[in-house]
Amino acid sequence: MNERELELNEIKERDEKNKVFHKRLHRFYVGLIIPIVLAILVLCVMSRNVVWIWVMGGIGVVWVAWLIYGIFSIKCPHCGAHLNRADPFNIRLCPYCGTILKVYSDMEK
Repeated sequence: MNERELELNEIKERDEKNKVFHKRLHRFYVGLIIPIVLAILVLCVMSRNVVWIWVMGGIGVVWVAWLIYGIFSIKCPHCGAHLNRADPFNIRLCPYCGTILKVYSDMEK
């Protein structure tokens, strides 16, 4: 293999890792939004029934647990460093290893 083919293979491998990273981010943010929507729906339907208060408490516990899980699970797909201090959707480079975190959609062609 020549140098160009090695470089393309390296970029494809990095791109695959970045795709997995972005799918994980997408699931995390969807998981943050769904309990909030459920809580709003429960508040709209809620009467003074004790069951609804327990449902709201359960939704709150699930939301906090998901938030804590996300804080510790969002890592750079290349070096494994935690990216919880930056907005992972807007981060272009890992602040620790300097790897590009962008997904190239035209790499498959």
